[in-house]
Amino acid sequence: MSKIFSNVVEMSIASSWVILCILALRLALARFPGRYSCILWYAALFRLLSPRAIPVRIGMLPVLQPAFRKIADRLGPGFASGLSSADVVARAVSSAAVPAFGPVSSQMLIRGAALVWILGMAGMLLFAGISYRKLIRQMSGAEKQEENVYLVENLRTPFVLGILRPRIYLPKDSAAERRCILLHERMHIRRKDPLLKAAACLALGLHWFNPLVWLAFLALERDMERACDEAVLDEMGYGMKKEYAKALLSVSAARTGIRGIPPAFGEGKIKDRIRHVLRYRKPAGGACAALFLIVGAVCLGMAVNPKKDAPPVDGPSWLARAWEWRTPYTGNASAVGNITDAWYTMADAPKDGFELFTEGQPYGARIRFRISEESGLDAQGILENYSSIMEENVGVLFALVENLGYVEITFDDTDTWRFEREDYEARYGDLWEQTETLEGLIKLYEEMQQG
Repeated sequence: MSKIFSNVVEMSIASSWVILCILALRLALARFPGRYSCILWYAALFRLLSPRAIPVRIGMLPVLQPAFRKIADRLGPGFASGLSSADVVARAVSSAAVPAFGPVSSQMLIRGAALVWILGMAGMLLFAGISYRKLIRQMSGAEKQEENVYLVENLRTPFVLGILRPRIYLPKDSAAERRCILLHERMHIRRKDPLLKAAACLALGLHWFNPLVWLAFLALERDMERACDEAVLDEMGYGMKKEYAKALLSVSAARTGIRGIPPAFGEGKIKDRIRHVLRYRKPAGGACAALFLIVGAVCLGMAVNPKKDAPPVDGPSWLARAWEWRTPYTGNASAVGNITDAWYTMADAPKDGFELFTEGQPYGARIRFRISEESGLDAQGILENYSSIMEENVGVLFALVENLGYVEITFDDTDTWRFEREDYEARYGDLWEQTETLEGLIKLYEEMQQG
């Protein structure tokens, strides 16, 4: 659970950069249609919900790894057991807590934080479930007017309920404004806003500890309503602005705080929405197309990570891929995972995951392999066929992870072989120092191949 929490913290930090960028861009797009702001939020949702960003040659976001390394280095050598952001933050808190509470291990703090995170998610899920069930129960007496449209007594605000099969619920006494309301709620369905809001609620539950995610949730709600208002005006015609604004004013219900309800007609700051409706004018087609391309490119740029290119030198290509992830810390799970993913492969035994051991020295890694049924080999047969490749792969891992003390290789989670760093350094010298450059790693690898 601590590893999952650490990954979520990493995702939340990367997403915070995206959210700050979007909030700044929203100000620049204030005079443009709200649909463009909505497009930007897809990048934030992707960052918040996807454990890995897409690596590309050019990206908009800063590389966060060096920042955490600098923090860890300033905390002293005793803090250099891992590079995950959760670990670095926990160690900083642990260091600050020593005068008042005595020494506290970072692993204990991470486990405690992970438990609080789980409890927070569970609480939000329980609250959302109870609220949703209560809302469904309140709508049980609704009178069906037409397909997916229902009338409800004493309903203050019309809204859409449901994700896959959404229904529109309207107040019975809203006959005068019903045309505007129906257009608005159907536009929500057409734009897939219930699905977007469900994804936003999931992201909020996962990152409830990040205040920027709460701010993003509120901003997304307002952008969805603004975009929906604009789409309705485009369909009704701009001569209906006053009628639509009147419907907003008469049907809107004041709401405050974060709401786990579906998109509703009267949500958002009603004065701002009416002001925007009255002055809204759709830009020319050429301007819309250009703006869409620009916003789409920015959105894509925020959803990907810049990939560091390895220097163009001679040598096995997998060494260049592995060298990109060189790290001082065993706790940097993404680096260890990518280095072992780049390993010279054993065709009869594909990689099946890995574990890191960073609670105490020596720090270690266990790389798991699964023997393919087609090979007809057992673990001993794999060892005989691939022993030299396995030893060279492990040597590269030692060379690229400075404080890694041992590596265990296991096949089908039963047979395990252990390799010690000190054995390699007794034969080849200081591995870390030799791999400051890719050329150095290639030279060391060639020496390992020669035995």
